[in-house]
Amino acid sequence: MSSIKAKRRKKAGAGQYILSTILLLYTIFCAMPILLVFIGAVTDEKTLATEGFSYFPSKFSLDGVSSVLRYGKQLFVSYGVTIFVTVAGTALGLFVMSMLAYSLSRRDFRMRSFLSIYILIPMLFSGGQLSSYIIYTSTYHLKDNLLLLILPLSVSTSADSSICFIRKTAIYSRC
Repeated sequence: MSSIKAKRRKKAGAGQYILSTILLLYTIFCAMPILLVFIGAVTDEKTLATEGFSYFPSKFSLDGVSSVLRYGKQLFVSYGVTIFVTVAGTALGLFVMSMLAYSLSRRDFRMRSFLSIYILIPMLFSGGQLSSYIIYTSTYHLKDNLLLLILPLSVSTSADSSICFIRKTAIYSRC
């Protein structure tokens, strides 16, 4: 039988404590505006107008929350669309990028050089947002369609870093 060696944990040095402190402060500073929005939602409107936003408001009221909840059905539909676009776009983008990255990782793939250049050029020289909108709406007829939110980001060249990462992972994972 083979013996299993227990790994010893290295003691955290001063650098780890400094880095942890910096990351903790960064996390707190990123969370503070979000917390302020939630506190503002339960603060009285007159208090907001006179005193402004504060982490410790003098008067609380649920009028802000109730005004948002008046749009009940629309609110749930909007969140449903957001969640669907996020999940479908992530799944489709991962699928497309993984297929492309795998084919680029194969040395025997004939179109490897062509596809690498075909991806690299639009990444460096983009046509811009307006030209992309015109192409998607007039050529692909995706106006007022959920596919307009899903397809462009799943096949865009801004995902090249993900393609390169997946490609390198596929190359180094082979034994």
